[in-house]
Amino acid sequence: MNTEINLIEKKTNKYRIIYIFIFIISSLLLVMIGILLFQHHQAKQQLDTTLEQLVITENSISETNQLFSNKQYMNEVQSSLNNIQDNMVHYVNLYHAVSDLLPNNEQLVEIELGKDLPITISTVNSNMDETITLLSKMDEQPYILDTDLININKTDNQYTNTILIDLDQEKIKKEFPYNE
Repeated sequence: MNTEINLIEKKTNKYRIIYIFIFIISSLLLVMIGILLFQHHQAKQQLDTTLEQLVITENSISETNQLFSNKQYMNEVQSSLNNIQDNMVHYVNLYHAVSDLLPNNEQLVEIELGKDLPITISTVNSNMDETITLLSKMDEQPYILDTDLININKTDNQYTNTILIDLDQEKIKKEFPYNE
């Protein structure tokens, strides 16, 4: 009997090594799982931080683009305004220049200044010589291309004239710029 007991005791020692080996492997697996979970948590925090920085950068780029596009739009508007202003004629100065051609400002009855050139004026003269003198003065002006007497009416001692004046737009812009 003694021999059998020794064989049984030897068998228990044999299983103990397997249990220790299983315990060591389980412990190593638990340590590896813990390390992996820790690394996963750190990677997730870094990813969240990177995403927050990315959102902040996108917002900053969006604001910069909006400011740039607003500035670009304002530059386009300013350019358009400057272009419009360069192409405008100061009609008050043109009116004074035409009325200065008459010997008497009261002779100018009507002037039609429109967006498009030519302009039409109506004058009252005491005789035909004043009308001819007025037409020759107008033809001498550098900004007037052509003058046409399109209507003349005689009433009592006066002549009412309607004159069509064709203007050179480039010279008008230089002669009477819009400086406001």
